[in-house]
Amino acid sequence: MSWSSEDLDGAIADFTEIQTAINYHNAQETLQHLLQNLDLTSQEQQGLETEIDQLAQMLNKLENAVLQIAAFGLVGRGKSSVLNALLGKDLFQTGALHGVTTDIGQADWQLLTETIGDGVVQRVAIADKKIVIWN
Repeated sequence: MSWSSEDLDGAIADFTEIQTAINYHNAQETLQHLLQNLDLTSQEQQGLETEIDQLAQMLNKLENAVLQIAAFGLVGRGKSSVLNALLGKDLFQTGALHGVTTDIGQADWQLLTETIGDGVVQRVAIADKKIVIWN
């Protein structure tokens, strides 16, 4: 049996998707195991409280599929406009003058998947995912 180039490309893409899902699941399991099996004295736990909290936040992001987008760039280049376009709302201040956005801002959003007719449509809704801008 001979494979066409398209068949091989499809098989490779499927393998990559499966491997990504396995890696994602392994990361979740590893963090869960680590957090559940910490064997620390109260003094050690107190000294590592910040790091333990960061691990718990990382696990929460993996479990909730949190995506963080940060926008960096020169002043007046449209970072806030791009983020507003992604959100579909004017949440980040924009203007004709340079340096309108002076504060760090963030908005929560999520990707929703809907089936319409025979197709699947993905839409962005403001809810759980983070879009953050720094100037």
